[in-house]
Amino acid sequence: MSQPKKNITKSHSWFKKFQYDPNRDSPSDARNVLLVVVALIAAVTFQAGVNPPGGVWQDTGNGTHVAGTAIYASRAGAYYVFVLSNTLALSTCILVITSLTYRFPFHIEIWVATASMMLTYASAVVAVTPHESVRFRYLLIIASVPFLMRCLGYFFKKYCMSEKENQIGSQEEGDKSGGQAASVPFAMRCLGYFFKKYCVSENESQIGREEDGAKRDKKDGQAGQQV
Repeated sequence: MSQPKKNITKSHSWFKKFQYDPNRDSPSDARNVLLVVVALIAAVTFQAGVNPPGGVWQDTGNGTHVAGTAIYASRAGAYYVFVLSNTLALSTCILVITSLTYRFPFHIEIWVATASMMLTYASAVVAVTPHESVRFRYLLIIASVPFLMRCLGYFFKKYCMSEKENQIGSQEEGDKSGGQAASVPFAMRCLGYFFKKYCVSENESQIGREEDGAKRDKKDGQAGQQV
């Protein structure tokens, strides 16, 4: 006896159901989700920068630490990585928030608030970080990386589009010049044809005149003989 066939269904990865689908998800929904995510990350990174792990020293040691500085900074390498990574995450969130709220109501006020938050974060990090642990110019550079990458990507995209337009224009000009070059032999052939027809007709007319002259001479000779 034949066994009944089992329904075989293709297994799909569970996370594919939650991916962005332009046919299903609207841009407004995607923007709201991104704002919630980046706001959560910004809150976490801001709190971690203002209140670093381990807290701060409550007293001043004998040349080992200063009151109000981060205890975590006693491990210079680990604290250095923490501050740089935390600053990069917060700066990226600020960029996404300002980009998603651009030209929305009160977007200028949102930009002022985010800029003030970045200044507050910077002053708090400077206050709790020993000056010998982190070079603050590196923090400024790492904070500007997301903005620089976005600007470079924008200008690179504009450059590629302009190069593509120039390439298309040069191809069109090449096609036009190629069409003109292809029309030159045709024009020369037409001129050669008419020139050949003109020469043949001139030769035929000259031969006809010579034959007519020969006939007249022959008639005149016969008329003279009769006389």
